[in-house]
Amino acid sequence: MSLDANLELMKKTGQIDVFEYAKTMVNSRPHLVDSVDQYQFIYDCLAEAVLCNVEPIAMWQLKERSSMYKAKRDRQLMEAQDAYENKLLMMLTPTLRIGDCAGGHRLENRGKNRDVMVVPPDHARPYLQTLHGESKDKDYTYINAVEVDGFTRKNEFIVTEWPKHSTIDSFWTLVFDHSCHTIVNLSNQGNSRAIVYEVGGAAGVMGSDPDWVRKIFVKIFFSGNVK
Repeated sequence: MSLDANLELMKKTGQIDVFEYAKTMVNSRPHLVDSVDQYQFIYDCLAEAVLCNVEPIAMWQLKERSSMYKAKRDRQLMEAQDAYENKLLMMLTPTLRIGDCAGGHRLENRGKNRDVMVVPPDHARPYLQTLHGESKDKDYTYINAVEVDGFTRKNEFIVTEWPKHSTIDSFWTLVFDHSCHTIVNLSNQGNSRAIVYEVGGAAGVMGSDPDWVRKIFVKIFFSGNVK
């Protein structure tokens, strides 16, 4: 209620008044704002709304926006906007400490990362459960990947780096363990189809079930450069 009221006030006057609205709410409904953390949460949300200038894209505008990538000039404008939004996200996102990403920094897992400084936080990474080609390691549950919230569900997507040759089994284990039915490839490498999506590598994940590849239906989309 306080967020909505302050957002409406900001649209009309360009100002916010968190204290007055919070006081009114507490007087009307005791314990509605019951702690400093809740009060700070209101400020954090409003700060993010002001910085990001939240303006949802209407459905009828979505197709027009996506078609802008076809023209070079429009694509440059979109890339500049994307860079600005990414800068805001970096500013609003808390910096991860080494301790937050302990799994990726463990000695037995370092070789599974393309960049030892780009590893997932432990609280947001999917864990592998099925024994596979790297099961001899002390930590076969690790893969450099993170769970990402979707539009309507929490942890709806999984984002992972381009797998190394030694982690292809881990990639397919991730697909199997977490029931991933759609794979979107954002790599521009010309040999992407030949390296990652080897049927033999996929079948090797499930030694006890050689028919696994035929039992799971995977849609694979490739995204290349727009000329």
